[in-house]
Amino acid sequence: MSDLSMRVVSIYGVAVVPAFDAVNRNLHTVHLPGSVLSRHLVSMDSFWECLTNCPNLHDLSLRLDTSRECETPIHTVEHSHLKTCTLYFSGDVDPGPHLDKLRLPVLSNLSIFMIRWSQRDHWPHLAELLSRSRSLTALHISGLHISDDNFLQCLRSALHLVTLVVGQTSTTEAIFKALVVKRRRECLCPRLEQIDLGPCEEVSWQPVRDMILSRWGGVLAEDDDRSKRGPGQVLQRISWCTNSSEFRQNMRGDSAFQQCLRDGLKAEAKPVRGTS
Repeated sequence: MSDLSMRVVSIYGVAVVPAFDAVNRNLHTVHLPGSVLSRHLVSMDSFWECLTNCPNLHDLSLRLDTSRECETPIHTVEHSHLKTCTLYFSGDVDPGPHLDKLRLPVLSNLSIFMIRWSQRDHWPHLAELLSRSRSLTALHISGLHISDDNFLQCLRSALHLVTLVVGQTSTTEAIFKALVVKRRRECLCPRLEQIDLGPCEEVSWQPVRDMILSRWGGVLAEDDDRSKRGPGQVLQRISWCTNSSEFRQNMRGDSAFQQCLRDGLKAEAKPVRGTS
């Protein structure tokens, strides 16, 4: 790749990973998402070369091989144009130290997928990245098994979050309780409109109900002024996964929640994937 006018690199099912050198400074979009079964992943060394040599990126999507340590010395990199970032980490080498070196001040949409990753409890790297990316409106994480404290710190760092999607990661009652709006000045993620959660098998109906009722303020049109709603009262859609018959029974029998549905709230309890 040596065309100085090139702006976009988008390759699906990539068999040869391109080199990211200084001639690619003008690249705005890099999409190398590969596939789950692909043997041709982008190495962490190439990832760092891309970050270092492509300072004008607006949109980045990479499937990364984290089965081996990065040999390239890493240093702090700031991307002042990067708004959308999707990263698939495949392997057991911790990518956290790399995230610690990123400064993404205008990032608005972040997706992180951990594949074949050993469970870690304390993993502060995502929360710290979000604290340096104060304009984030959409967060999608999957397979990221971190402590409740770490996850809540992520939410505290995402003041402008509108969409939260959590896949293949269990959500606990502590998370639902923390999302209940109790005091306007202390509302966690006051702009959340869409919440899609993974397995909630250990969660009872009560904290879910409390969170929904505290955040439901009626249907919003696209051009509605959100600032006229109280903090947190903009929830429009929520889904979670559970196979608990007791949970579903309580949900169906809750008159206040059923009224929210009649008034326009979109809510769905989905079965946990892989089970009946």
